[in-house]
Amino acid sequence: MPSKQAKLSRVLVLLAVFIVGGVVGRAVTEKPRVGYGDPTTYSVVGHPNGPLLSPEMRASEIFERVSPSVVHITVLRPELPELLGADDLPTQGSGFIWDSHGHIVTNNHVVSRAEQIVVTLADGSLWEAELRGSYWQKDLAVIKIDAPAELLLPISVGDSAALRVGQTVYAIGNPFGYDLSLSVGVVSAVGRSIPTKAVDLRTRRYLEREIRDVIQTDAAINPGNSGGPLLDSRGQLIGITTAIHTLNGGNMGLGFAIPVTTVRWAVPQLIREGQLIRPTLGVYIETNNLILKRLENLGVDGLLIRSVVDDSAASRARLLDDVEAEPGLRRGDILTHADGIELRVTEDLLQLLDRRAAGDLVALRFLREGREHQAEAALYVPR
Repeated sequence: MPSKQAKLSRVLVLLAVFIVGGVVGRAVTEKPRVGYGDPTTYSVVGHPNGPLLSPEMRASEIFERVSPSVVHITVLRPELPELLGADDLPTQGSGFIWDSHGHIVTNNHVVSRAEQIVVTLADGSLWEAELRGSYWQKDLAVIKIDAPAELLLPISVGDSAALRVGQTVYAIGNPFGYDLSLSVGVVSAVGRSIPTKAVDLRTRRYLEREIRDVIQTDAAINPGNSGGPLLDSRGQLIGITTAIHTLNGGNMGLGFAIPVTTVRWAVPQLIREGQLIRPTLGVYIETNNLILKRLENLGVDGLLIRSVVDDSAASRARLLDDVEAEPGLRRGDILTHADGIELRVTEDLLQLLDRRAAGDLVALRFLREGREHQAEAALYVPR
């Protein structure tokens, strides 16, 4: 098995190839300079050495202030069977410094199944990182490096709850390996949903979830930007760039970012516990399409309970409209609402649970043998 020093040498060679490739690429593609007398010269309004306009100054200031908090992540992975989707995983990405203890936030898909992770800081120094924790359901991961505090400038964390379409946003990352690139755009939409997936190595099957409340932006996002920060006009973190909608592998003006409201509650627990410990109701929801189609044909909306876990929140749920009835949900009950939120797909319930803690009471409405009932359940964490 190769030593850590040998592995790090492989990464250094890989980085050197990216750097040389970038220089050669620029030399080949850069247009020759033209003089002012040349008819192909572009028109310049004002003196070329005059002061920057306000939007330009803001973008420049944000980049100069925030770019030292952005890192380049290079990943080496063991050879994996094609069945496990290894070809879908990137070998490089972006991240940002969370605190002065060396914690760095990025996307789960950037570092998933990594054999070795190397972080390049803004000063060019290389640091081997370890995975501290991940939550594939939100495509989030935290890695850690043992760098001195003077090299670690934590990013300023903002708020994405009140984002408005049309707001200017700034993305900093390492697209295609080009370190610390800035792109500018606007918030194109909020409240989007995008799929995310992971591979269960035990069953060799894909696991899928949906990330909701995602920010859509037209700021240029390309492979290598994943895990980098999306910033507002104050230079504060409002999201993590995570995906693009593309037909050719590059930017088409449809980029997506995980909102910082999700990051703020998830990252501290990933640092502390190495995982997100989420409360649950303790039910298994029916997924058989034939059964669900029959319910749909009957005009029944909701989540059909396939089974209830013993000694769970669901098994102890207190029925509010029939105090003499035995407590607990049963197989065949159909959950229609939780805390007033209509439940149409399993993701509706999972999203609600993501925002709850163990011991929280959840008000439930469900159908049993055609009659509507109300119940209350105290969420729990399975042991």
